[in-house]
Amino acid sequence: FSLVGGIWLMWALGYNLSDQVRFAPMRLRESQVMRLQRLYPRSVVKQTVDTVLVPKPTTQRIGGQPLRDAELLDWCAALLDGVLGEPALAAS
Repeated sequence: FSLVGGIWLMWALGYNLSDQVRFAPMRLRESQVMRLQRLYPRSVVKQTVDTVLVPKPTTQRIGGQPLRDAELLDWCAALLDGVLGEPALAAS
C-alpha cells in the first residue's frame, strides 16, 4: 500500500482483476471518467465504492516489465495529475 495525494493505491492481483492498480477512495466526475478511459484503456471505475482500477503499467506495451518503486509512484502521480487535473503530492 502507498498513499499518493491522499489516495491509497495497492496492487489488485485477483481472479477478475488481472494485474491492476487500485486507487481508493477516488470519486470522479463524468468528465474525469471519460478522460481516464481515454488515457488508460481498460480502466474500471466502481463509483459505489469510490474505487478505480487501472491496468498495471509496464516498461513496454508488449513484453515489458512491470514498473516498480519510484517509477511506479511517478506513474501514479502522473495518472492522478492527468485525470484529476491537479497536481498530486505524496503524503509524508
